[in-house]
Amino acid sequence: MIDANNTLKCLKLRNCKINGNTISILAGALTKKGNENLVALDIRDNPIQDEQYKVLFGLLQNNLTLLHLYYTLYNEENVKKLDEYKKLQAEGLDSK
Repeated sequence: MIDANNTLKCLKLRNCKINGNTISILAGALTKKGNENLVALDIRDNPIQDEQYKVLFGLLQNNLTLLHLYYTLYNEENVKKLDEYKKLQAEGLDSK
């Protein structure tokens, strides 16, 4: 279904018990030709290890249409890094 879908704009899989294996399959499908319309992906509150997001992020680097990606980090150090990044990003936007 998602392998070739040119109408799907938002995919919400929040708290659906998807895991790292599922995320690899999903990322592969989302990077295929014909899936250029997805602008939002919500995979929050799933048992996905922080390290497993690397697969998704790596594959989605070339996806120019995905504007919103929502996910949950569980590793405290990664949460702190993300908070620092968001703070720097906000400061950068305020200075413009």
